[in-house]
Amino acid sequence: MEDSIRPYFPEAEIISIPVADGGEGSVDSFLAAVGGKKSGWT
Repeated sequence: MEDSIRPYFPEAEIISIPVADGGEGSVDSFLAAVGGKKSGWT
């Protein structure tokens, strides 16, 4: 997406975060984006 935005807004600050579709790996993507960690609760 950055490659599409940059030509129109060259000075924009673009922050990329991981995104998941709600399936396996969603929690890991969210935690990576916010700097969290799993607590070990099941």
